[in-house]
Amino acid sequence: MNRISFLLLILFVLTFSGCTMFTGFYIVNESAQPITVEYKVKYVTPNTTPMLRDIPAKIAASDLDKSPRENWKQLTPDQYQFNQENRTIAVTVMPNEALFITELDGYDGNIKSNTTKYFYIEEINIKGTEGEIKLTGAQTLTAFSGSSGKFTLNYLANN
Repeated sequence: MNRISFLLLILFVLTFSGCTMFTGFYIVNESAQPITVEYKVKYVTPNTTPMLRDIPAKIAASDLDKSPRENWKQLTPDQYQFNQENRTIAVTVMPNEALFITELDGYDGNIKSNTTKYFYIEEINIKGTEGEIKLTGAQTLTAFSGSSGKFTLNYLANN
């Protein structure tokens, strides 16, 4: 009887312990000049001090599809500016460089009714010599495209 109970317990645990896939969101500079990326994060919980949940990281854009996340260079505090009062992060992204800004649990590109509620980014502003991109609200999520756990927003020449 104990053996059957143990097997049922294992079956129960396996049934409810599905694999969770995190989707990363990246801004790629495909222009010939540096760009400034500034994004505003949501409060983790209302009425609390804003905090930086995801530390920005960079990698060569050509390595975006082939490099495991461990190979990314997580930025040190002197490589980005975090304005706690405004909840904004500002980073300079060089040409042909990709910037990791956040991740979302289980996102596959389909916007569901509560998807934007869990997306950590509230605003994105990208400035470069080719123009400016400003995104707010749901646009901050829908502007990204991709699959397989990686969604990118590309800053191109002649945006």
